[in-house]
Amino acid sequence: MANARIITIKFPPTGQDIDIRFEHDWLNDLYKYEPVKFQNLLTAVEVLKNPTRIYVGLKRILSNNGLCFVGKPKKWYIREDKLVDFPKDKLVYTVFLNDRYSVFELRATEVDFFDPESPIDWAERFGGEIWKKDF
Repeated sequence: MANARIITIKFPPTGQDIDIRFEHDWLNDLYKYEPVKFQNLLTAVEVLKNPTRIYVGLKRILSNNGLCFVGKPKKWYIREDKLVDFPKDKLVYTVFLNDRYSVFELRATEVDFFDPESPIDWAERFGGEIWKKDF
């Protein structure tokens, strides 16, 4: 049995297919301890398939590797039983991947004042922007 659920997406910077992993242990933890995040897995998939920005080099204590996909989904869960329109003027949805393309975090973040398609303070949080959607 595989240890991850996998979805294949077109990686916008290259146009090539990449496999995004959702590790079973992480999914089980979300299901048990963070049910709203578990409900928002489809929100995360929507962002992975249709990002507005992609950043590289997560500035974290343990590692500078990884990617962050950013987007503005149509809907999201704010409670387990409450699906609402995503507040696109105030928030972006971020999906974080490690260097194996395994999702390890997903959440809404305030928009950047200068670029409302990006998360606040993106220049300080990431090593750089590797792709942005042309509108």
